[in-house]
Amino acid sequence: MNDKISKSELEQYICSVNNMIFHNISLPTVFVDVKCNILNINPAFAKYFEVVFKDLEGCCLENVIPNSKLPDVIKTRTPEIEKIYKSDDKENIIIHSIPLFYRDELVGGMSLLTSESLENAGTFNKFANSNTSFRSKYTFNDILVNSDAGKLCKKRAEKFADTNFTVLITGESGVGKEMFAHAIHNKSKRRLKPFVKVNCAAIPENLAESELFGYNSGSFTGASKEGRCGKFELANGGTIFLDEIGDIPLCLQAKLLRVLQENEIERIGSNKILTIDVRVIAATNCNLKEKVLQGTFREDLFYRLNFLNLEIPPLRTRKGDIAVLVKSIQNNFYKKYNIKRFFPDDILKALYSYDWPGNIRELTNILGRIMVTSKNEIITMDDLPDFILKNCHPNDPNKNVHDKLLKDSIYKTESKLIMDTLIKNNFNKSKTARTLGIPRMTLYRKLKKLFPGENN
Repeated sequence: MNDKISKSELEQYICSVNNMIFHNISLPTVFVDVKCNILNINPAFAKYFEVVFKDLEGCCLENVIPNSKLPDVIKTRTPEIEKIYKSDDKENIIIHSIPLFYRDELVGGMSLLTSESLENAGTFNKFANSNTSFRSKYTFNDILVNSDAGKLCKKRAEKFADTNFTVLITGESGVGKEMFAHAIHNKSKRRLKPFVKVNCAAIPENLAESELFGYNSGSFTGASKEGRCGKFELANGGTIFLDEIGDIPLCLQAKLLRVLQENEIERIGSNKILTIDVRVIAATNCNLKEKVLQGTFREDLFYRLNFLNLEIPPLRTRKGDIAVLVKSIQNNFYKKYNIKRFFPDDILKALYSYDWPGNIRELTNILGRIMVTSKNEIITMDDLPDFILKNCHPNDPNKNVHDKLLKDSIYKTESKLIMDTLIKNNFNKSKTARTLGIPRMTLYRKLKKLFPGENN
């Protein structure tokens, strides 16, 4: 080392060189924290994805690159170099991912992306954003849990993601079944393939078969001349999410069973059998066993769907998750609407006291309404709806005292009004009753309370 250059000066110089390389290299590069939230991107990354850094800062990387290996790299603390993926146009995409440490502590990770034709800045963008309508939006990083029940459910779902078996997600409305389905697909080996959502309750029964399995030209009146592929064909190679599976028509259940057993479908109006490779994730908030007993759901289909069961507990049994959910809802609301509100500890306690029958969906809606209607930056008890306040402090020893003070206040106000009206009407009770708009006998009873022992 040159004696004229100190070690600290050399380190500063190397740091500045690294900074120059990061900003001038033609390869897209991204840095993330331990939660895989984006810390920085270079201009090449911005160009490939046609984005601006300020729009991505703090966002989860998998919302931009659904096939990113960084979450696994950070979790295992093991680099993955030259992992090759193919885009829809067969372009080879090579991703180098490494964990980052500072003083032996894991602080995040970085990915550097290369391709066979770097001069085509749009190629990688096509790869990342193709079939945007059939991409999963959420990862396990988006599922926020702090309670033991929530952590156990999330851990179970992550194990299911590593398999290729059918999953049946059960739970009450609003617990987040769809988010878990997205996350399972995003962590599976099928993450690069389509994720197709179907709401079985929203499809008219007469159109359900064509929606799911497609049809050939001229199959029925009104059919497209070119025919149409169904949702299962669209999901080929990937995952199909059948939400509200309990509402699928009985007449279609046999055909769905065949898909699960044989991996085969047949379009309406066709004699050709198509072999497909689709993972099925189904969800329901109803009791399928009861439907089986009622004869409205096939028993054999139920057991096929229920190979892996993920039951998501309701929010009332995992209230330890409320604080992290409130913080997330509060932050998302600020980012989306620029409305900043804070929920202090006494408000959080009030939220814990309520059972949230509508689960996370209800929590999100109620908090959004509170943040819009409140004039205070810090939420107060006055901002909470009555049905939540009623549940506050059910065992509070001061509750009876507060109730008595309220009753005393009402009694004094009512007594003063009666006396003032009596005086104005020269103690004419009939006229006083008419003025107050109450029956005369009601006035007599109230006067008896006011003047016990007097002959009213």
